[in-house]
Amino acid sequence: MKLNFNLREFEELLIEGLDISLSYLVMLLLIPLLILVAFWYLLEDGGPPIFKSLRVGLNERLFLMDKLRTMRRGAFKDRLGAYTVENDPRETRVGKFLRRWSLDELPQAFNVLKGEMSFVGPRPAIPSRHLSFSEEARKLRVSVKPGITGLAQLSGRNAISWEKRLELDLEYVKRRSFPLNLKLILMTPVYVLKGEGIYYSLPGELQESGDNVK
Repeated sequence: MKLNFNLREFEELLIEGLDISLSYLVMLLLIPLLILVAFWYLLEDGGPPIFKSLRVGLNERLFLMDKLRTMRRGAFKDRLGAYTVENDPRETRVGKFLRRWSLDELPQAFNVLKGEMSFVGPRPAIPSRHLSFSEEARKLRVSVKPGITGLAQLSGRNAISWEKRLELDLEYVKRRSFPLNLKLILMTPVYVLKGEGIYYSLPGELQESGDNVK
């Protein structure tokens, strides 16, 4: 009996298994954090702790990405509502803490469990940013699931230009493998501890916080 072994499919199964395992682990950590953040926001502005942002996912399917709210209520209605800069007056006290330790990204574990995201991959872009890429880059970038962390996030995060991030995203797609994903996941906590690239540092650039609440 001849067995057909496809290494690429096997790697994808390993990646999916790792995603699901990590998602359940993150959810266990998220429950007490969510309770604390909800209580804090109840005292601070009475708003919900989670917001949903419209993003472009695998094969250009739109989905709502979950994040812990870091901006005051209604901030997305301001002229720069979908962006965050350092010392932004719209950022809440708890939001500043969440952003410093990247805890605002943890609810995306729910997106991973729903099959909309992976732990590693290009960050999901808002529709307008996605359309700004070339057709070739768009197709390649959405040929894999978007991720919570990734090569671009560990190479400067928001301190590098969109052009450089796109270059790193496409490099990741071409090199995607289970060992690379595992390596990037293990590197992420170290990078978070450094606190680098949380806000844009390049002139004229702004950080997309995704505070387009749905």
